[in-house]
Amino acid sequence: MPTRMCVCCRRKDEKSSFFRMAQKDKKYIFDKEMKIQARGFYVCKTKECIEKLSKNKRYDIEIEYLVKMLKNIKKSDIIDVLKPMKNSKFFVFGIEDNIDFIKKEK
Repeated sequence: MPTRMCVCCRRKDEKSSFFRMAQKDKKYIFDKEMKIQARGFYVCKTKECIEKLSKNKRYDIEIEYLVKMLKNIKKSDIIDVLKPMKNSKFFVFGIEDNIDFIKKEK
């Protein structure tokens, strides 16, 4: 079985233990099914690696894709990751609204 490597922590493992991000129109999108035919990279399915990815200036990833990845991990971990992401240059506005919405949905 071929192995892949996380761009955040450099851990190597099977493809199924990672999320895939694919490049589309000079931006990266979440490739949940891992079927998009484009250049991409892999990220561990952990909140720590997703948080590191959100702060990484090399990859221009929209917040909606980061939240989709977090939803695939655990719902309770989303708030823990969103709070530190407030200072990210890619996180524009609406963070408090998102956190309030997630808390209400629990």
